[in-house]
Amino acid sequence: MTTRNYDRQMEFSATEAAKLISGAYDNDQKQDSYQSRLTLLFSSYEIALKHFRKISDSEEPWSSRQPPPTTSLQSVAMQQCVGLLEIDPRGATFTAWLSKPLSTIEEQKFGREELQRWVEARALGSEYQFLSLELADESGTTPSAPISTEIDYALLATREQLISTFGPATGMDLGWFKTPKDSQGLLAARRVKGRGQRGRTQEPLFCPYAIMQWLMDPKRRRGRKLTSNKGWDLLERDFSRVYTQYSVGDPRD
Repeated sequence: MTTRNYDRQMEFSATEAAKLISGAYDNDQKQDSYQSRLTLLFSSYEIALKHFRKISDSEEPWSSRQPPPTTSLQSVAMQQCVGLLEIDPRGATFTAWLSKPLSTIEEQKFGREELQRWVEARALGSEYQFLSLELADESGTTPSAPISTEIDYALLATREQLISTFGPATGMDLGWFKTPKDSQGLLAARRVKGRGQRGRTQEPLFCPYAIMQWLMDPKRRRGRKLTSNKGWDLLERDFSRVYTQYSVGDPRD
């Protein structure tokens, strides 16, 4: 089997996906046929977009809402926002992303798994199987890689690091961390519990993004308020890798 360039792509624009579904990439006579598939891609993405915008306007927690219809199509950025609901149940990241011009379909990429699911849900009879050729090599085999469940410590922060970043703006100090169970925001942001046995002391570690979200919550009573712009400024300045991972929700212009 000869591997084509798009066989190794993990994400596709709407136009690329429409051409693959209709077979227009491999057949010059089908160059015009992908337009109907592109129109369907647009409308399916809009269904998902309207669904989440409706939730954004509601006061109920995002995590308790129903998912969009199976015939809708979610972009990679949209799926990232959905994944963040576990640590951001109020959907602040999603709401910020929805307000951006970048949420338009022309700026979106779509993953292989979601495209394959959508094709099957719509019963389109695609000319291209997005999953069966994923990362296929010249021999026609599909390599598999183990999924890592290890904690990425580079994306976590100690109490001192968090205080150094957010303390001047909010008044955060070590006293805030003495009884994290009394503060649900700190407890939810903790990824490594830490331990204090003799000779085996390990610092508790926290997700800076989750800490930022908690500090920006207007319902937080402890310390000074943190504005959205200031929070994102601090996250980007001191935790650049964390910021890169969650930048899809950055509401700043």
